[in-house]
Amino acid sequence: MIHREINTVEKEVRAVVIKEYMAEAGLDECVCLTCGNASRYLRAEGLNVEELIEPEDWYTESMIYGKWGRYGLFNATSGMLSAELMMRVAERMKEIYKEDMKWIGEMEVVCGSGETFVVMKLAFPEVVMSAVYNVDAATRWHKEAPLNGLVEALAYKVLIKQ
Repeated sequence: MIHREINTVEKEVRAVVIKEYMAEAGLDECVCLTCGNASRYLRAEGLNVEELIEPEDWYTESMIYGKWGRYGLFNATSGMLSAELMMRVAERMKEIYKEDMKWIGEMEVVCGSGETFVVMKLAFPEVVMSAVYNVDAATRWHKEAPLNGLVEALAYKVLIKQ
C-alpha cells in the first residue's frame, strides 16, 4: 500500500520544524533546492526562501553552503536536514500517525530525496517499509541524493519505477 498523503504531511511538519529551528538559531532566510513542494510549505510558514526549482544537477551540501551559506542562509533542501531536525520531524509524524500505524505491518513510502522515508522509518522502526521512487516528477530518483545509502540500509526494498 502506498501512502501519498504522508509526503504532504511530512512537508508541512518539516516546514514548522525548520521555522522553529531558524527562530532558535536567529536565522531569517533559507535556501531550498526543490521541485517546488518543499519551498511552498516553507513559504506558507512565513519563511523567506531563496529557491532553485528543478536544478539540472543534484547539488552537494558543500556546494549549497559554498554558494548560499556565506549569506547566512539555512539549507532547507529536502534530504539535507541534520539528524536532529529529522528526529524532530519524526517525533511529530509519530504523534500524527501513531493510531494509523498500529495496524500497518508493511508499507511503501513514496520519496524523492529519501527524507520522508527516513523520517517515517525513524518514527516507526517496527514497520517494514519499502522506498518507492519515480512515481511523478517530485519523486524522481537521483543517484547523487545524499540519503540514498541510508534509504538502502533501512528499506526492505527500494523500488525505482521505470
